Amino acid sequence: MTDDEAFWELVVDRQPEHTVLRVTGDLDLETAPRLLAGVEPHLVASDESLIIDLSALSFIDSSGLSALIRINQRVAATGRRLTIIAPAPQVAKAFEITGLDQILPFHPAA
Repeated sequence: MTDDEAFWELVVDRQPEHTVLRVTGDLDLETAPRLLAGVEPHLVASDESLIIDLSALSFIDSSGLSALIRINQRVAATGRRLTIIAPAPQVAKAFEITGLDQILPFHPAA
């Protein structure tokens, strides 16, 4: 990875009643498909709830926002619960500007 490439990481922490997916780095045109692919196995899994932790996210663009909307729709269609751990203030601004902070199920960072 060069200095110009965005850092991105998805860490999955499966627990008995829920799965936590921690996203670190940038969530953009390049990495949004990776998030969708990483979440996919957990969308078809058991009846566990899903938590997406964005507290370590450093940047998000419209592709990342779109991926989170799609995930929210897919989880809702299964009748399960999605919780999104709120991002840092510099990233939260994108959710506020688009109004997604009123639509997506955010929970304050722990």
